Amino acid sequence: MRAGDARTVLAVEPRAAEAQQLAQCLAALPVRVLTAGSGEQAMALLRRELPHAAVVAAELKLGGQMLLARLSRLPALKCLIATGPPGMAELESAARRAGADAYLIRPVATELLAQALRLPSTTWPHARSPPGDA
Repeated sequence: MRAGDARTVLAVEPRAAEAQQLAQCLAALPVRVLTAGSGEQAMALLRRELPHAAVVAAELKLGGQMLLARLSRLPALKCLIATGPPGMAELESAARRAGADAYLIRPVATELLAQALRLPSTTWPHARSPPGDA
């Protein structure tokens, strides 16, 4: 098993449109991305590599919360983010109880994703200056 570097992110999203949008966000950031369309695919990837962070669809069929809980116990994983639809407070609470460090509403904004991944803003290719810092 290869240990992940500080810029490897596992993205787990079963729906094609959401997976494409998440991939576009991650492509704008200085990270290497491992993608999985299911919890089973994610676990298979984890047998080969240990990412630094993971972004997981909280409502994965057959165990989004279970996957979050398993990932949260990996010492190499420094940041665990759940994504989900708006207006689902119970889903967000369940994701946080399972170990998610953050819950982002889809569609995910690149800036919010970078902040949740704890990437310094100076590493974002399209970093914006805070208001008043012109």
